[in-house]
Amino acid sequence: MIRGVNYASAASGILFSSDSDLGQHISLSQQIQQVSDTFQQFELSLGEEATADLISKSVFYVSIGSNDFIHYYLQNTSSAQVLYLPWEFNQLLVTTLKQALKSLYDKTMRRVVLTGLAPIGCTPHYLWLSASENGECVDAINNVVMEFNYAMRYMVHELNRELPNATFTFCDAFEGSMDILTNRQLYGFQTVTDACCALGK
Repeated sequence: MIRGVNYASAASGILFSSDSDLGQHISLSQQIQQVSDTFQQFELSLGEEATADLISKSVFYVSIGSNDFIHYYLQNTSSAQVLYLPWEFNQLLVTTLKQALKSLYDKTMRRVVLTGLAPIGCTPHYLWLSASENGECVDAINNVVMEFNYAMRYMVHELNRELPNATFTFCDAFEGSMDILTNRQLYGFQTVTDACCALGK
């Protein structure tokens, strides 16, 4: 475990309700608890001081949020769009995630890389739903995603200001993904509008 631990669960979201239709999964709160359990195991084997030093020098990578949109907010069967305007939903996500990160900071986590969301409105699934003829992305969805990324970036700024001796870094997956979509041949892709195992444009 000293070399690295993966707590990810593909079906999880920031909100507990975001992954309710995806079957068995490990929620964000459960993942946080697993991290705490790992820290306790380290303390038993290494001692408190060595554990605190190890954790403070470790890098935590956090990539989460797509399921909150794909399987919750953007679902026609979900009541989320009735309960929340896009900016309200984004604030709910960011506030929830910020609380989770602060709880890990209290356990001596100090170095964190957070990845924003890629352009969900450019995925083959939404190209198919929108009946895109030439692979045009769904701007309405991407606009919401960009607002979320902006809120994430600002949250990272706040955490760096509020939490002493911590370094939070935001990684912009949106712009990087758009560059691949726009210049697909430079990256060795023949098509970016068809899914490997489902529907596309």
